Amino acid sequence: MQGVTHENILAPEEKSILNTLLYFDVFDHPLSHEELYQTCSVNGTAEKDFGFYLDHLQKLGLIGEASGLFFLEGKQDNVTERMRERTRVKKYYRMARFMTRIIASFPFVRGVFVSGSLSKMRAAKDGDIDYFVVTKPGRLWISRTMLMIFKKLFLFNSYKYFCLNYFVDDHSLHIESRDLYIATEIITLVPLYNSEIYHNFMEANQWAKRFYPYAPRRASTYCVKPLFGFLKRVMEKVFDNDSGNKLDDFLMKKTLNYRQRKFSWLSTEQFEKAFITRKNASKHHPEDFRDKVLKKFREKQKWFEQKHKIHLHYDKKNKNHFYDVKKSTSR
Repeated sequence: MQGVTHENILAPEEKSILNTLLYFDVFDHPLSHEELYQTCSVNGTAEKDFGFYLDHLQKLGLIGEASGLFFLEGKQDNVTERMRERTRVKKYYRMARFMTRIIASFPFVRGVFVSGSLSKMRAAKDGDIDYFVVTKPGRLWISRTMLMIFKKLFLFNSYKYFCLNYFVDDHSLHIESRDLYIATEIITLVPLYNSEIYHNFMEANQWAKRFYPYAPRRASTYCVKPLFGFLKRVMEKVFDNDSGNKLDDFLMKKTLNYRQRKFSWLSTEQFEKAFITRKNASKHHPEDFRDKVLKKFREKQKWFEQKHKIHLHYDKKNKNHFYDVKKSTSR
């Protein structure tokens, strides 16, 4: 196969396309034309012109296309798997909507969004459904604890359709961590309960637009109502007092103590990365998936640059914002 020659240059849009495909390749995830456009990071590119850059990258042999999905060279098998998952995605969304009706029925739950792989229209056979939950201020730990008890008693502690890893209250919608992984998770969230809270959340995290300037807000097509609205209102009245304040504080402290005991082998730095245990937020990511993903992306990016002699990193000294493709040898 003839190598890429030094005469070729890559525009910022093409560099962004490659970086996007490299990032999603961490998850073996090919992207459609629309998905690529929405997740590329170069401002000022008209969608009607975007196909030109895709065509150029295909002519260079850097990317491929099949069934309307784009992928890095040699990764066509990922297209087949994603096509297989389409039926499963529909099934998972039906289950997610049903489970959301239950989650939304719990006291002080104000918003529910789907995150993780399903929010990106993927559903592996052994995958689960991740939810991002928004609660009333001062009652986050009551909501979370009740939901955890429900999962243990009625779902036998199964995470498959009921994985609740992130909670915030509706006065703390701004996500402090800012990187590619967090931005990706934010722009792909799908609202399932309370579209107004979803729009407030997106407004509070406009910084994600720096990574994804073209990413649209998700439609509220899948939004549902609580299954037991009356019971929810009754339960909220029971805990909407000083006793509720004390109970919420107590449950937060008990959860923190439990996490510290169970994950005592983690260093302080590792523990703070894996968990958030505050009055206004709870995060439970003991496997540190975020750092693993970013590390793997950087490794893929470096490998791709070395293989094709392409500079994918932004060069501030390059006033024309173009990226040289150096001469490479055939293999």
